[in-house]
Amino acid sequence: MDIVIDKSYLHGATTGEVLRLCQENKVLIPESLFYELLTTTPKKRVNCFRKFPDIENPVVLIPNVGTLLRFEVSNKIPCNPVTQLAISNGGKFNTKLRDEDFCLPLGKICRWIRKINGEIEDYKKRSAIIYYWFPSLEQYRLGQTDTEISAAEDSITNDEDFVRKIYEQIRKPNFPESHLIGPGWIIYRWMQINFLTAIDYLRRFGPNNTSVKNKRIENDYLDIEYCIIGAQVGGLASNDNRMKNIFKKICPMVF
Repeated sequence: MDIVIDKSYLHGATTGEVLRLCQENKVLIPESLFYELLTTTPKKRVNCFRKFPDIENPVVLIPNVGTLLRFEVSNKIPCNPVTQLAISNGGKFNTKLRDEDFCLPLGKICRWIRKINGEIEDYKKRSAIIYYWFPSLEQYRLGQTDTEISAAEDSITNDEDFVRKIYEQIRKPNFPESHLIGPGWIIYRWMQINFLTAIDYLRRFGPNNTSVKNKRIENDYLDIEYCIIGAQVGGLASNDNRMKNIFKKICPMVF
């Protein structure tokens, strides 16, 4: 089966576990994982890359979700399978990535970091006003019961018509018509997971809070890509309980 792995899985798994996963499945690495591995400490980068088997095509590198979305917008069909847009079938990783002294292309990485940081700020702004779609959450205060939170999550998770209704309100003219999209589309999964993570953001930090300075927010944002692609292919290997819970909500049959 196709299965997406994230950084938490790669950090926690043994070399043997990663080898078996690659032997028994088609392992997909989203671009976000490559970003995380190249921007972590040299020691952690080396430790992770050494876990991949030294064989041809151990994994399939998948482009960012934005690329997958553009495919659906241009072609008006679901991006399925996502591997049709693979950047490569992996090849053999550059062995220098297993060397702590290897100097990465800092210029490109710095541009990448600036781009991601900008996207994270946008994510925080969207998440802080998620109550626009769920008015009952506008008065939510930290620590109160999660009844309204659960109701909002249930709508996003189980009511396809509700998701399409929101999509129709934000859909640009060149996007696929709302009656076409469903769980087999990256667009649909993008909406589900972005809304679920935004609801969770509001639960943790309250409405209208865009000033959160938390390294975890960066991880949360990058996790979205893992979950979207994992939901599209029906498999996600992660040790992050928050992300596993979100994935389980929209792909209950996997568990």
